[in-house]
Amino acid sequence: MPRGDRLHSEFHNLSVCSNCERKQSSFAQSISIKNDYGFGLKNVLSEALPKQGIRIVSVDEYLADQTDFSTLVTKATETTPDALILLGYPNDMGRAIKQARQIGFVGKILAPAAYEAKEVNAVAGNAADGVFYVYPVLPNDPKPAELARRFQEKFKKEMNVYHAVAYDAVFLLEKSIQAAVASGRPITGDSIRIALESMAFPDGASGPIAFDSHHDAVHRPMEARVAKGAGYELFKP
Repeated sequence: MPRGDRLHSEFHNLSVCSNCERKQSSFAQSISIKNDYGFGLKNVLSEALPKQGIRIVSVDEYLADQTDFSTLVTKATETTPDALILLGYPNDMGRAIKQARQIGFVGKILAPAAYEAKEVNAVAGNAADGVFYVYPVLPNDPKPAELARRFQEKFKKEMNVYHAVAYDAVFLLEKSIQAAVASGRPITGDSIRIALESMAFPDGASGPIAFDSHHDAVHRPMEARVAKGAGYELFKP
């Protein structure tokens, strides 16, 4: 089950206080999709945010096919929280953002990396302006830069972090299969896992490759952004 540990670093530099620079503590309400993805994000935030003085008062869940968020956003915002944290997919977040602003919520809205998708802006429109979110980026290292150049040459478009992560995933799969075969093991999920656990990882196209004890990727470069129109501005504390 995915833990979503990446969210600790994703949200680390975001403040959810209405007057964040001077406020000693704050509280937030959260709306989360009811599946493994939402479960992983909730677990991470429940551990990470209190360490930053942010108390999550409650988390309300919704089903994947839900389209009306009016009851959820009304309940979540009636206590006037400093922030509303949305943990879901692009269409869901777009609807929740729009409906939260329609009922008059003026506090900060925070979202994970899934926010940066055209569906959010298509659904929420100008209501999405000012949403704080985080997005994985490519490190400023020679290997990603060279791969990005070759990618641009071949596909005539800019390489993003997801292309790089896919490249690294295939590379690791290839190396782990080779290691399993070399050890005389059949190619199975277990033999690939064993190979990965004993492997020394080189830096990848997406940056240094490292995993924690839960097999989650760690130390991924992240960028804090604030939605503006169809684009964004970098978050400046």
